[in-house]
Parts: sequence; structure tokens; C-alpha cells
Amino acid sequence: MLISFFCTKEFAYINLHAEQSFRSAEFLNLNDINREEYKNNKHNILKKSELGIYCNVLKVDVIKEIEDNIEYIAASSLQNKFPTIILDFNEITLIQPNMENKLQLIFNKILERKIEIIILNANKKLNTFINESIKGIQSLDTTDYKGESVYFLSYDKVSKTKLENFEAENCIISELFNKVFIDELKKCCDENTESLDSSPIYTSVYINIKKCIETISFFPYVVYKLAKLIISDKLFIDKIEKNEEIKLFCHTLNGSYIASLLSKLLYMDVTFFDHIGPRNKIIRSFFNRNIKSNTSYIVVVDVICLGSELRAVNTLIDFLGAKSIGAISIVNCKTVKNLKDKIKRYSIIELEKTYNPLEYYISTDLELERGKKYE
Repeated sequence: MLISFFCTKEFAYINLHAEQSFRSAEFLNLNDINREEYKNNKHNILKKSELGIYCNVLKVDVIKEIEDNIEYIAASSLQNKFPTIILDFNEITLIQPNMENKLQLIFNKILERKIEIIILNANKKLNTFINESIKGIQSLDTTDYKGESVYFLSYDKVSKTKLENFEAENCIISELFNKVFIDELKKCCDENTESLDSSPIYTSVYINIKKCIETISFFPYVVYKLAKLIISDKLFIDKIEKNEEIKLFCHTLNGSYIASLLSKLLYMDVTFFDHIGPRNKIIRSFFNRNIKSNTSYIVVVDVICLGSELRAVNTLIDFLGAKSIGAISIVNCKTVKNLKDKIKRYSIIELEKTYNPLEYYISTDLELERGKKYE
């Protein structure tokens, strides 16, 4: 299964680093590592291990997976009418040796099915390998974009328009994921007439993340993008460079699924509590056994609406001597301009007054009088 494959009528897309990250997420063999060194320098050891999201070598398992899915890609092309597939090599710095012929075979099989190929974000180290892989493909051209090579492979003739307008096309590529994900997310929104359990409010729709998990084939890629947000944040970087202990915390079933994927990519432990909310009792002794003092926690949820449960979790974590440093969600609702909550939020979609593609509205029985607004 290709976890990052999605398409529109213009393009299909595969992120090779995301594919390799999930396949490189294996157990770290501590028997091969000095345990004291691992304890004192965990982050650098993980980076050197090239496991999970820290990988940078494209290996045969991903190349074989693409080959096994060529018929699926071709069927998707017939259904969605996309003429071009983008193979994104971002974060890949090396390719496993002796894979040139295998990669060339994949290129040819895709071209035989009348699908053009764009190889994107190929750094200078990959150029020699890719140049060897595209030998014999007659209709090809290359260009540079932001210091990296872009290859255009065609079954017929490379369009000059495509080369001349690549920068404009790349702008479309940067928005490609959001467009597709929003469309899929809308299909997972159910009409809602009941008030929420966590807060006494109504929402116009219920964002059913469980349905997203079940029906969106590239949902693991959504979580991969969350992982990338975390490891690029200065707060996270500072803490791991100081070798501080960071764990993921979840308290819902959807959150636990997302946390399990993040844990696999980031090599972070997970603490799970079953439903912290207004309908549940909290047993202090249970918390004392599981929340570790002097540890930083990132809370993982599916959707943040008003943030009521999130604030309850943060308070409990802080009370027990640990620290809540962030919250991860698929959707975050920005309900006010200046949020007093200082906890950093990471999300794929942030809904606000000026951007609300899901038409997600919050109300109570005490609605504002028509025509009046808060300034």
C-alpha cells in the first residue's frame, strides 16, 4: 500500500520520504548501542540510525511497493484523468545501491500507461543515480528549481509550456495536498444537531475523524505531515538537543491511533488514558503511576474545538510535576484572535473566521443578536 498516494485531475503525487519513513520504523536494537550513550544522547543516535522520520536513504522496499502498485496508479489515472504523476524525493539524499535498473523499469512501466512523470526535489547527490536510471528514455528534459533538479519524463514529447510554467505549476503542487485533503475531509463531516459532550455548545457539523481513518487511504501521510511540523519546531528541537524526555499523551481512541503512528515515526513513548472529560472520574493514584515528573508531554487529539478537554489534560499533567508543551490535532479551531492558552498547537487544518472550508460553526442558545458583532 502506498500511504502517500493521492491525486486530482491534474496530478497524482507520491512522497518517497514518507513511504520510506513508515517502512524504516523498526525497533531500535539497543543491544548494539551503548545504553548510557543512548540515554544521554538519544536524539543524535536516532538521527544516525536513519529510522522512522530520520531516514534519508530510499531502499528497495519502497521501490518494489511502487512497482507493485503501478496498475493501481494506472486505474486511478483512468478514473481521475490525471496526466502526470509527481515523485517527490524531498529529504531523500541517497538511494540504495544497484537500484538503477529497478527504478528505470518503474519509469518505463508508468510511461507505457501514458502517464508523464515529474521527479521533484532531487538533490545533487541523486543526480548521478537518476541520470543512470533514465537512460534510454528519449522524451525527457531537466530544469533547476530553487537549486535542485527537476526531471520531466514523457511518453511522447516534453511540453515547452510545462517547462516554462514550472514555477506556476509548483505553486499548485504546494497546495495540492490541502485541496485533496479538504475535499476528503468534507466527505467525513456529518450533520450535527446535538450539543457536544465536552462543552455545552452546538456545532454545525461533526468532523468524523474515525471515518477519515477508515476511508482516506493517505491518512498515514497526514500524520507524517504532523510529525514533520513537530520536528521542525524550535521548541521541540531545543528540548531534544538538551536530551530532555518528551512523550506523547492521548486520551481518546482516535487520538491513540494518531499517537501510535507518530510514535512509530518519531520514536517517542505514548501514555494513554481512557477518556478524560466531564463524564469521567479521575483516580489520582492511577495518574501518579503513569505521569512521570520532569517529563514533557505533547497531547494528541483528533479535533480541537474550544479546547476544554485539552485544558483539563494540561492542568492534570502540570499538577503531577510534568509539563505539557504542545497539542497535536488534525483540525484546530481558532475561536478567538488572541488565545491566552500558551500551549503550542500543531495541526493540518486550522479553521478561523477568514478560512472555514468545512463550514464549521459554533453556537449556543444565547446567540448574538443579528447584525451585532464583537469587534
